Amino acid sequence: MYKRQITEFLGETKHYLRTFLRQRGVTTDGHETQKELAEKCFWTEKLGLGRKFSDDEAAQDILLARSDKLILDGGLVKLPRPESLAGAAHNPWEDTLASLPDVSRAQMEAYINSVGRKLGCPNSGGKTLGLGKGLFLSGHVKDVQFHGISPNINYCFLRAKVLPQTKNNKAPYHPWIVLNKSNGSVITAECSCIVGVQSGCKHIAAVLFALVDTVEKGLNRATTSRRLTWGTPSKNRAQGPGCGRLVSP
Repeated sequence: MYKRQITEFLGETKHYLRTFLRQRGVTTDGHETQKELAEKCFWTEKLGLGRKFSDDEAAQDILLARSDKLILDGGLVKLPRPESLAGAAHNPWEDTLASLPDVSRAQMEAYINSVGRKLGCPNSGGKTLGLGKGLFLSGHVKDVQFHGISPNINYCFLRAKVLPQTKNNKAPYHPWIVLNKSNGSVITAECSCIVGVQSGCKHIAAVLFALVDTVEKGLNRATTSRRLTWGTPSKNRAQGPGCGRLVSP
């Protein structure tokens, strides 16, 4: 089936775009720009998300995608859904990041760019990173937590809340990320936003910026019980109007 390019959606009116989304069960808050609506329409069609309310096959595809991303090492490791770890009193989520692996800026960029290539949008990574950086610098990343899963597993979860870009009084998005404990590489991710199943949205990028900033400040090596304060980037990072553009360390 033919699927439109984002440029085709950009040529449509706001009314058309909102109707397109509403007919597919996708909500809008009435404050999105025409460009943001066009992006939602593009990803709704590309990922088949609009079919999930009436098409059992599409719904099954999404469930399989959510499950498959947690099967690692050629099937030898199957991680639990992070939601299932919420009630584990003996092994709770940690508010401090003393155990955070040393994830680097290069690893963050490589992961986001790889997601774009897998989706057939090889040039989308830079934009996603720019939007994610803007969210981080604006203080939209909150309540980052770590979970080591098990001492016998070489992977860990990070989760956070990311406030919506346009309306802070709306419910936050809930991205989570899997990192390799040994080398800090980004393995996979997911978000509760409309395109979160594709593993590389701007909310995931925002959390990755927060994690990289934590490592660059050395806070993942600090033995402290206090919760970290988010949205306060390192002094050697560019801020202000140019925050949407990546700045090399």
